Amino acid sequence: MAEKPSAAQEALSKVEDQLSCPVCLEDYTNPRLLSCFHVYCQHCLDRMVVQQGQLECPKCRRPTLLPPTGASGLQAAFHVHHLFDIKDTLKKIKEPQKLACEKCTKTVEPLAFADNVPSSSVSAVLIPTKSGRSLKVTRL
Repeated sequence: MAEKPSAAQEALSKVEDQLSCPVCLEDYTNPRLLSCFHVYCQHCLDRMVVQQGQLECPKCRRPTLLPPTGASGLQAAFHVHHLFDIKDTLKKIKEPQKLACEKCTKTVEPLAFADNVPSSSVSAVLIPTKSGRSLKVTRL
């Protein structure tokens, strides 16, 4: 059975879905914003057909008036740069270690471990359950 992805993995996947250009299907390079708020790579926009100084959005077909400098003169999509920063941060998140109960066969995933506590100094943790009892678990 496939293991369920962690919350960090799910978030990373959702962010990565927002970082590819729908034209070239690669990560955005120099992302530009059209008047309809769709985003494309500048080099992809440069290759699109311009009619009467307007560019038609490939997704919604809404026209965008191009400045005299072409696609390079369109507003930079700064939010995409922030998403790349978020992606990098999510990749650095440590996956929590699974814990095993010493009294039964249950394994649990903790919400978080404190970063400033060395893993060697913690061998067991008590986790409260809904019934009010605590499970004594050790790191796997």
